[in-house]
Amino acid sequence: EEDCDGQMGRCLEVEFKSTAPHHNSKPLQAAAVTIHGGEQESNRCHSFARLLYELFTHEPFHDDALAVDAAPTINEPDQKRARNSHEVSSRKKLMLTRAKGDFDRAEIPFQLPCIIRMQKLGIPASICLMTQNLLECALRGNGNGDQLHNAYESLAAVGEDLHLLLLDPDRFLFDNQSIENGMQLLYRSGKLYGRDKEETLITDAFCRVSRGKSEAFFIGGFSGSGKSMLVDSLRDRVKCVGGYVTKHKFDAMSREKPLSGVISALNQVCLMIKGGARPVIAKKLRDEFGVDFSLLLRLLPNVSVLLPELVSPAMRVEVGEAMNTLGVCFTLLRFVRVVSSPRHPVMLFLDDIQWADSTALDVIHTILSDTMGSSCMFFVGTYRDNEVQVDHDIFDLIERLEISNVRTTKVYLA
Repeated sequence: EEDCDGQMGRCLEVEFKSTAPHHNSKPLQAAAVTIHGGEQESNRCHSFARLLYELFTHEPFHDDALAVDAAPTINEPDQKRARNSHEVSSRKKLMLTRAKGDFDRAEIPFQLPCIIRMQKLGIPASICLMTQNLLECALRGNGNGDQLHNAYESLAAVGEDLHLLLLDPDRFLFDNQSIENGMQLLYRSGKLYGRDKEETLITDAFCRVSRGKSEAFFIGGFSGSGKSMLVDSLRDRVKCVGGYVTKHKFDAMSREKPLSGVISALNQVCLMIKGGARPVIAKKLRDEFGVDFSLLLRLLPNVSVLLPELVSPAMRVEVGEAMNTLGVCFTLLRFVRVVSSPRHPVMLFLDDIQWADSTALDVIHTILSDTMGSSCMFFVGTYRDNEVQVDHDIFDLIERLEISNVRTTKVYLA
């Protein structure tokens, strides 16, 4: 098909008919299906491997590629693939170790002729490995794969790996340079795959905020699970309705400057206010702060763009000087009250909040639980759930928000 950019692409859609017995089937028939289930799954894996090969190489797949003497014989006891869907985490770790830069390419056991051909054509190593492991499943089904530890057990496991690859294409799908024909793999950058439910949840939450009520949305998941991409899928919608999207990413050093992340994110909002909204918001800021404008300028230097006539050299003091935490919270709350509205909601995205200081999270709570109810902010916080304990400040923030009747949504990406 041809996409909106005029580029040509290929689409693969496969449907396997279910062979599961009906509930009213006789026990003997059900047993027969169970006996032949492994063989049928092997055939499916074989068929899917052929489709992948032909899709990426544009060449016909030859059945002699499954010759037993061409099968891999390398024992990999430390890298055995997960045997069922209950070991998804182990499978993800295996795929992650095979990503670009995480393994020595010379150690990849490509021995099947068709897989070697894919590698020479520049097909990503992850796709080559996936195709090889699908073929290994077929070999095992034929009784020839005693040492094929990495063979897939089912197409459900393949789906998990495909999902992981699509979540981080830059890492998994561009690690192999073509040797023969300069072939390139095209994909839609920024496209979110397999997160329809989560995408609907975050979109619905923002729609509620744009009607005049602040909310919080927390996303947990391991590094590379697609947390940031899920949030980014909402950016265009926010901007389309006149909203402001601001982001800050915490790191391991963030605790040394506890409030700098939140202050930096809100400071960016000042530069986003343009057009007809600028004079309106500038007047509201002047009316709200009056003689306290210097306090706001200390925290958010970019506010000088909105009210340059009120700025004097004497006001340019170091951020945070002579201001305690309560003063910072109240000043930022007043600022958000002015700049956020149903016509211009503010989406504050803080990434990796497992490294945020409790003081920064206190500011978020203060803004979201505004008793005057005049703030219109959509807070999104992402964190690595495998790096936090149950007593982390994140969960304390969630509990306090719920006690304050702030609508809070929690999503976990597997």
